[in-house]
Amino acid sequence: VAIKDLSDMAGVRSTHGSPIFADAVPEVSANVVERIEGSGGIAYAKSNTPEFGAGGHTFKAVFGATLNPWDTRLSAAGSSGGAAVALATGMAWLAQGSDMGASLRNPASFNGVVGLRPSPGRVPSGPSENPYATLAVEGPMARGVDDAALFLDALSGFDPRDPLSLEAPATPFATAARRERPGRVAFSANLGITPIDPEIANICRRAALRFETSGVIVEEAHPDLREAHDVFRTLRAHDFAVGMEGLLRDHRDALKPDVVWNIEKGLALTGADLRRVETARGGRWLRR
Repeated sequence: VAIKDLSDMAGVRSTHGSPIFADAVPEVSANVVERIEGSGGIAYAKSNTPEFGAGGHTFKAVFGATLNPWDTRLSAAGSSGGAAVALATGMAWLAQGSDMGASLRNPASFNGVVGLRPSPGRVPSGPSENPYATLAVEGPMARGVDDAALFLDALSGFDPRDPLSLEAPATPFATAARRERPGRVAFSANLGITPIDPEIANICRRAALRFETSGVIVEEAHPDLREAHDVFRTLRAHDFAVGMEGLLRDHRDALKPDVVWNIEKGLALTGADLRRVETARGGRWLRR
């Protein structure tokens, strides 16, 4: 299993993609690494990530850019870009990653592998300065759905160090992936908020419609997500401020501009700002 360089491994250089930690060797592993090793996984390598996982393109001052293996002129996406490329090139059988704003899903799609963002609490995380945050989650990446499901089983389960962690489901994900199929599928090319290349939209639409051959109802539909970008950017800035205010104070010159911007935006947020976005996020469910 390749471990994303945002997760510490005891005794192994763990940089978080930042020059600040370029030579850091932690004494304690992240909880997710302990869980992988406790399940029999061999954590054998660290995979590249942009600085503190901030950004949709995997490059950093410590190790340079991760290239798309199908066309090295193109991006591998991010922030779990190193994990996706390790899978696509055969360097890894499984890869652990994390996802705040599609950081598992985007690189999976760019590199032709599988990346799954689990629900908050499904995969225990930490240690964290903000253990009740739900924006970022740990998750599996693999070369196929069956492997991703098997890996998610290994990652899932209650951990008393994570107050949001859940018990493993009664039916293992590997079993469900082999035998269960949905009765109904909703497909949206752009969720009503995101530009997309027409060729990509058509490829994904054809893939979704293949469910119809198994008797599954496929409909093009999506929730009203018009406020999603504002909600996400605000809550992301809040998370950055909670976790990295000290880094801004002590190492401002070593941080890349978008990390500085996010921390400062988070520090400038008011109670009214947080109330507005939390109301928007939760209100969608109340108005269903």
